[in-house]
Amino acid sequence: MENTIKQLIKQLRISSPEERKGVALVLGKIASDEAVIELKRMVEGKWRKFCKRYSFEDQLIGIEVLGETKREDVLEYLKHIYTPIISRKKIGSFFPGDDGLSDTTEDNLEVHHYRNAPKLLIVSLSYSYPISTRTTFNSYTTDINKILWTYTKESEIQRYKENVIKNDTHQAFRKAIGKLEGEIQISI
Repeated sequence: MENTIKQLIKQLRISSPEERKGVALVLGKIASDEAVIELKRMVEGKWRKFCKRYSFEDQLIGIEVLGETKREDVLEYLKHIYTPIISRKKIGSFFPGDDGLSDTTEDNLEVHHYRNAPKLLIVSLSYSYPISTRTTFNSYTTDINKILWTYTKESEIQRYKENVIKNDTHQAFRKAIGKLEGEIQISI
């Protein structure tokens, strides 16, 4: 059995993209320690053979296949990667006003950053959205500057979040984690 797993891992690393998913699924069904280690390498975009890394598409396949392993340690691994750090960030910009003075805009963003994910996945998973905007209009004629606050409606924020999690990477994680949670609950 151990030699079979080593052969499958070797085949996974050298196979064409079309064959790779099938080999990965076999490793996912076996779910041995060696097989899971290689599938994690796949998710992390590590080297598979000389000068070639697992591609972004391979990473998505790896996430999907890890969802088939029925292992609690894999569930924790996927949850660790898929847990965002949520923070607030301000981004300001200047633009010329009608009277020649610079007006300013400052966006307050909520940022969801998946820092535990491998690099290519971070880009695909991380997102931000404005929660408020402050615009200051400077004036030549008066000492009073006009400040306008605009707040993003909760329904708009929810709609934005729903659109973001429709991307393939979010869907792969949600599906794999959901499947593992369901299978682990059943086996307890």
